[in-house]
Amino acid sequence: MVDLAGGGGYVFACDAADLTENITGERAIGSFRGVTPEQTITQIRRLKDIGASRGYPVVPGHDPLAWPALTAEPADRFRP
Repeated sequence: MVDLAGGGGYVFACDAADLTENITGERAIGSFRGVTPEQTITQIRRLKDIGASRGYPVVPGHDPLAWPALTAEPADRFRP
């Protein structure tokens, strides 16, 4: 989780939720070891609860559609 100095923030799921669909649909991640699919969903729900309690979005770790939109605004802000 990252709290931004100007308010707001993000919960970064990293490998706990690969894609947006894992988060929104509470679907097991594509690859896991030493845990059951249900255990991966439990962790996704935990991340969603953390995000909801702070009003932060949960960001999937490897979603090629989610990351460009997420990085566009900061890139514009820090561009010379």
